[in-house]
Amino acid sequence: MPSEEPTPELIREKEHDGGWLTPAELRTWMAFMAGIYVVDTALDRDLRTFSELSHNDYKILSLLSNAPGQRLRMSKLADLVFGSRSRLTYQVTQLERAGLVRREECSTDKRGAVAVLTPQGQHVLRTVAPKHVASIRRIFFDQLTDEQVKVLGEALLAILAGQGWAKVLESALKRELMRGQNAGEGKAERQARS
Repeated sequence: MPSEEPTPELIREKEHDGGWLTPAELRTWMAFMAGIYVVDTALDRDLRTFSELSHNDYKILSLLSNAPGQRLRMSKLADLVFGSRSRLTYQVTQLERAGLVRREECSTDKRGAVAVLTPQGQHVLRTVAPKHVASIRRIFFDQLTDEQVKVLGEALLAILAGQGWAKVLESALKRELMRGQNAGEGKAERQARS
């Protein structure tokens, strides 16, 4: 005999009847939106204390570093970082002036441009990355238990999957893990030689 107690899914479905967010959903949504702002602002502030990079600068350099050939079309980069091509153009111009990025014509489309990470940009990213990772850990992960990290990761992956982004994230994650593994092997080889 089925239970007469309504399941959490049915309770939640009934609460949706008005079309407004439930109190739990509203709390979660507002915490998520505030969290994005607070974490991004704190990471930006930290980056600026130990480098001349903004958090958006770091995102651009990091995306280029992870891209095949360390290059991305400007339109793709805009989609990944800002959504606005004019805003990205300004940001890349600043990175170009600093010698961290250069622009090239797109070989397949003369109307398009490609942003390329320069050797100086690679050096800056390698220098800044360990401090940035420490900031991420302190600002974000140190506030959470291992279980909360797991649940949050699963929840965000579900949201990304619902918007068709799960494969993009998984691909980027695999590249990052391979890069980290290769960097670790290179470090071990250097240590073995010394």
